[in-house]
Amino acid sequence: MNEFHSIGQSVFIAEKYFKQFFKEAVKPFGLNRAEAMTLMMLCADKSLAELHYDKGVLSRTLQCLEDKGYITRSASEADGRANDIKVTASAIEIGRSIDRIIVDWNNKVLSGIEDKELLKRMLCIMIENARHLANEKVK
Repeated sequence: MNEFHSIGQSVFIAEKYFKQFFKEAVKPFGLNRAEAMTLMMLCADKSLAELHYDKGVLSRTLQCLEDKGYITRSASEADGRANDIKVTASAIEIGRSIDRIIVDWNNKVLSGIEDKELLKRMLCIMIENARHLANEKVK
């Protein structure tokens, strides 16, 4: 990189290329990026809160996944306001494929970086700091 980029610009550029790559990679499954990421998280039994989607996006994404037969939703017995979400058998292999796509992207993007764990810790700190900044009121 000959030209200086701020960290924010670099993150923005990397995200742009990831979105382009990921959009094309999940197209054969009939999914958009949000659906693919959500399905992958559900298949891995991870919290959907980790995606940082707002409620409207998450609700529409879950509805699309349900319409496509990848998940089922039912009212939670513990909390009637919440839904229990179950991944269907047809979605499990797709979730694994999506996971492999992301692992492949990560391996290629991180080639040449020796201390990947340090980078991961630094990015986690950046995300947390960005989250706090986004939640602060502008004075």
